[in-house]
Amino acid sequence: GSSVRKEIGIDQIREVQHNVSLKPYEGEQRFIIIDGAEHMSEEAANSLLKTLEEPPLSTTFTLLAVDEGALLPTIVSRCQRLKLSPQPLPAVKQALVERWGVPSESADLLARICHGCIGWAISAIHNEEALANRSAHLDSLISLSRGDISERFAFAARLATQFGKDRASVGKRLELWLTWWRDLLLMKNGCVEFITNTDRREALQEAAAQYPLSAIGGMLKSIRETIQQLEQNANPQLALEVLMLNIPFERETSYA
Repeated sequence: GSSVRKEIGIDQIREVQHNVSLKPYEGEQRFIIIDGAEHMSEEAANSLLKTLEEPPLSTTFTLLAVDEGALLPTIVSRCQRLKLSPQPLPAVKQALVERWGVPSESADLLARICHGCIGWAISAIHNEEALANRSAHLDSLISLSRGDISERFAFAARLATQFGKDRASVGKRLELWLTWWRDLLLMKNGCVEFITNTDRREALQEAAAQYPLSAIGGMLKSIRETIQQLEQNANPQLALEVLMLNIPFERETSYA
């Protein structure tokens, strides 16, 4: 999925270059991982290119990127491609149950919300805070659906402030919102077996009855547009306020 990432600038790449010029404290090899390499500025990418052309013998660079097309072709040409695909849900669930002893119901939920990233699911087994934050974020989304405009704008202001400090956390929250509204769409179409947030099945059933399909589809589109705008450095508070306006209000009348 999409995520809001901060640009990797020239200063960060220069720091990496300085570090690799030094002899490792321990061991003979050094491994450098650049996560979100497609978010390097053009200046940073060109600077890294010089290092990749003549890399230190003791250093291995690993560039992680969701979109290879966003990288400089000259950088791609100097790298060995390794495609990492998400693991199927049944395989993740089976591994969690058999290798890590996770109860079946919990394993099913973790397998769904990790989106094929089994490493995240394994870390979440012992990270109660991550799952608690997810639950709190879903609660706040449900509350916003019932809140008035002033409550929504106040929330947008808080989220914009958070975005200024930690872009990634806001991106993850919006991605979580996407799973919720996608689940509502699946519920509305009778595809319950494909929902992500299985621990919120009853709440999803209640919420799905409150909205027409057009409202659910419109909200999914609005969230995706907001993520894209934030990635393109739009004014965060303005973008989030527009998103708040687009959250459909729950209706007293249920829709078929």
